[in-house]
Amino acid sequence: MKVRVKKAPILLRICARAIDYSVFFLFEALIASFLPFSFSDFFYLYAIFITLILWIPLEAYLLSTWGTTMGRTICDIFVRSPKGRMISYKNALMKACFLKKSEAYAYTETLKLRLVQWVIVIGIIVACWAATILGIPEINKYTNVYKSSIFISGWIPYQDFDKGYSILLPSYPDNKSEVLNNPYTRDVLNYNEAKSCDGEKVCYIVGYLDLPLSWRFAGADKLLSGSLDIIVKQSPGTSLVSSQLVRYHGNPAINFLTTNGDTEEKGTITLIGRTLYRIMVSAPKSNTPPNFQHFLDSFQLQYQGIGFSS
Repeated sequence: MKVRVKKAPILLRICARAIDYSVFFLFEALIASFLPFSFSDFFYLYAIFITLILWIPLEAYLLSTWGTTMGRTICDIFVRSPKGRMISYKNALMKACFLKKSEAYAYTETLKLRLVQWVIVIGIIVACWAATILGIPEINKYTNVYKSSIFISGWIPYQDFDKGYSILLPSYPDNKSEVLNNPYTRDVLNYNEAKSCDGEKVCYIVGYLDLPLSWRFAGADKLLSGSLDIIVKQSPGTSLVSSQLVRYHGNPAINFLTTNGDTEEKGTITLIGRTLYRIMVSAPKSNTPPNFQHFLDSFQLQYQGIGFSS
């Protein structure tokens, strides 16, 4: 079979890059799906741009060391200087940033083999994106951050599909949303809450709010203490009795006890990613429900990553 070398056609080079970016993006998405955070769909839009930034130095290293990448190998493309040598890292970096003319060459074979190659190339690209868009949500559906076998007789497993958590409650909860004003800054916090009452006096509450991006540089302990302070100030008649910084399911958290008249609220606030979760019980003073700890332990995130398939 006669094989010769020529400049790689532009369409083949585009497909090689598409394979590289697709495989690298799929790798990032798989890693993100197992992190103990709940991401919105917009995270993956940002990840596309992050992929471009992270891949550039890695591509330059591969080109300057081996003269090819995964996508280029599949497409039978290799990168060499006009003298047939490996290009320098500087030239490879410029090439990865589209600032240098092509030094890519490809082997040409029979038309039949070339058609087979194109089928493989397109198949790999489609498979990568299908796995990312369709496969990862299914992985997330059955992957819990916290493996819990907690069971309370007569209680139901409640799931919040928007935020991706589940918890045991005595009955289907009432949901509400409210805006909390930060007394220290101009930030407005959107707080969402699910409340289920066992009888008239004992209520089990799960709430969450997403912290502003401007708060991301503050330490976890400072965020937890500050958020508890804001919640107390936003509740007329509520006084903070005690608080203690702890770990909750491996995440930073603060246990608290507040009182309001004849009622006390006891629970924990935990920081997971950029989201604060408040899990607590409201009951008459000195009357902690027997299921209090089981209720706290039953909280678990149901998914991370792209969406949630019901």
